[in-house]
Amino acid sequence: MAEAENKIPAGKKAVLAISAILLMLVFGIGLIFSLELGFRLAVSVPAIADLLDKVYPFKQYMVDVELFPYAHYTVSTQPPGLVLGRTNNPIEGFFAAGQCDAEGGVSARFNSNGFRSPEFWAAGDKQSNELRVIITGGSAAISLNVGEACTLDNQLQRALSNQYPGRKITIFNLGSGAWKSFQELIAILEFAPLLHPDVIVVFDGFNDINHSMFAPVMRPYANHAMLAFQRYQDWMRGSPWAMFGEMKLISGLQLLLFGPSRMVRQPQAMVAKEQQWSSGPFAYPPGNLNSELVLPLNREAVAERTDFDPYNREVVEFYLRNQRMIAEAATAMNSAVIFVLQPTLYLKTPLSPEEHSTLIRNYASTVNYTVVAYRRMRDGLTALVRDRKRAVFVDMSQLFDRHPEQIFHDYAHMKMEGYQLVVAGLTPVLTRLLGNTAGQ
Repeated sequence: MAEAENKIPAGKKAVLAISAILLMLVFGIGLIFSLELGFRLAVSVPAIADLLDKVYPFKQYMVDVELFPYAHYTVSTQPPGLVLGRTNNPIEGFFAAGQCDAEGGVSARFNSNGFRSPEFWAAGDKQSNELRVIITGGSAAISLNVGEACTLDNQLQRALSNQYPGRKITIFNLGSGAWKSFQELIAILEFAPLLHPDVIVVFDGFNDINHSMFAPVMRPYANHAMLAFQRYQDWMRGSPWAMFGEMKLISGLQLLLFGPSRMVRQPQAMVAKEQQWSSGPFAYPPGNLNSELVLPLNREAVAERTDFDPYNREVVEFYLRNQRMIAEAATAMNSAVIFVLQPTLYLKTPLSPEEHSTLIRNYASTVNYTVVAYRRMRDGLTALVRDRKRAVFVDMSQLFDRHPEQIFHDYAHMKMEGYQLVVAGLTPVLTRLLGNTAGQ
């Protein structure tokens, strides 16, 4: 009888069990919510982000999100309307603040189309005394790591203003970080006819060949993540109430444990479609293209190598095809065009101690493949301009020979002094092309 009285009714047991489960669920959700908030707050503080970066490069992938916001490959740019200069934006480190800041401490400014350039829509009709120049290319063309007052554009504008006193000099930039020749071509077709340039300067080469080592030439930089960049922007900027849609904590743990490749995968249908291509601009690189670097680099001997073919030749031909179409577009707009094969650390002799260390530590296995392609690009661009009256090729691939001081931060991005030498080489060429125009 006593045992029966001590027994808890089955219904009450069920209620207690359900209540316990609900309490555990609420506690668990509360714990996750608290951890989520803590993690979001932690990674938003630069000092903590730097600390995390020492353990695993969280910050690098956050920067990628900000620097390459999701957009279609052909029109992707930097964030529209962005103004940098002593802010907490993770892109700040890519545009050095200091002696080269513009008025108001601005280290970099992007127009409403996302280009590091004056506004296109505000350009208006070309004035009778105005000379207009367009520069296009990848991150080196937009002066990555250089403050606003010392960019290629601003140094070139000052040089041309000295050459043509009393004339209005306007330089537009149609370049963007990680762009290749195909994107440059499309940007020229889309924007240049509205800007009426006297000269188009195409400052490129390195991205087309370097990116081809890990992706098809028609694919954008970081394409494995490009389709997921909108998700990553939500991941960084979403409100706490959206936590169940995009869990930063879980994504962070995945990044820590597995790296970015497990976090962002393009749709399987696209992978299957791309794998059908065995050659051409959608084809993946044929295996490992890395090779041993022997220093000092025998540039002529390496350039004659054929062990990267036929893929290396196909990549260069795709690049040259795009340059031919840029030349045709320039002709149609009655504009002159200068093709500049951009400088690279790989071909600099001698290297500074810092450059030598950077090359050996980070890029040694990619040098030979790039040197072979650079020789072919040089030969192809030389042939391209041969019968074109208003097209010029300027080979700056070895511009810094006999400059033992440090010019490069990495494989292609220069210090301010590097751009000074680029402008010194470009100004006489531009002056010759603008000769007749300038007298009008």
